[in-house]
Amino acid sequence: NTDIKGFHLIKYAFSNISEDEGKLIIVDNAVNLGFKSFHDNDLAGLRNVEVVPAFTQENIDAFFDSIDILLHPTQAKESFGLTVREALIRNVWVITSDAGGAVEDIIPGKNGFIIPFNNDGGTLLECVKETIAHFSYLPQTEEVHLPHSHIRTFGEQYEELKDIYRSCIK
Repeated sequence: NTDIKGFHLIKYAFSNISEDEGKLIIVDNAVNLGFKSFHDNDLAGLRNVEVVPAFTQENIDAFFDSIDILLHPTQAKESFGLTVREALIRNVWVITSDAGGAVEDIIPGKNGFIIPFNNDGGTLLECVKETIAHFSYLPQTEEVHLPHSHIRTFGEQYEELKDIYRSCIK
């Protein structure tokens, strides 16, 4: 619930979104450690919000099945952005800050949006509202398929690294 993770941006955006427009699900990784880092005063002004524990390898698919959009408005430069890629390969729309590796697989308007690194939450709010509008036009029975074939699999990465290593030892 720190500014470095962009919570202030999420709080601004969702304090301006009506309860019937969307539900905010917040992942609190401290819950798995036996305490919580989000308290009632942190969530003041937010409507239709639920705090859940961090996902594990066993329930990662269930977690991503339970959300429509992953918000990743980090205020720190990310080297890779694994959570973003995990969402994309599961056809979950992503809104992320222009903060390094997290944006590499985002195709703006096709599988997510990229917001400016330095912003006041207004751009995040616009992107959330635009995403809600976009998905409201899709039939509820239709499965969402977002472009993500450009994300390399573990097997593809293995083959690529194997070739690099072999070229180095020759």
